[in-house]
Amino acid sequence: MAADVWWKETIDSDVVFVAENMRQADRDEIKAFGHDSPLEALTLSVNKTSQCFTLDSQDGPLLICGACPKFLMSDTGLPWLLGSDEALKHRKVFMTDASKLLEIWLEQYKILENYVHVKNHVSVRWLKRIGFKMDEPIRFPNTGEYFMRFHMER
Repeated sequence: MAADVWWKETIDSDVVFVAENMRQADRDEIKAFGHDSPLEALTLSVNKTSQCFTLDSQDGPLLICGACPKFLMSDTGLPWLLGSDEALKHRKVFMTDASKLLEIWLEQYKILENYVHVKNHVSVRWLKRIGFKMDEPIRFPNTGEYFMRFHMER
């Protein structure tokens, strides 16, 4: 792991910092999904997740990620990640550590799945690179925006 960034458990101030500094593609995805704000979406995700991870730096948190249950007592987890433009400068660290995160989540859940906005090109490429399969785009009825289901099994 690079010395200038490190992983830690997420705290409330991380949520506020990342929401205020979120990259535009993540903001657009949140709006397309139907949430009012980055803070609302990130707070909701963190509150539904038993263990969240923050990639931190001396300049502040770069991203927050986790996996929450699809529904109570579910063997399906919903992985999520929201971050800043600054996080993109540390792609190599994240690509190296992604397999460790997937291991943690696949110990908890048999299946990992969620949806990614088709316009979030960086996220789509990254999800494919770490091994998620992608379904054809579907239109979300509440916003009319297109998303792709990504998924992986233990």
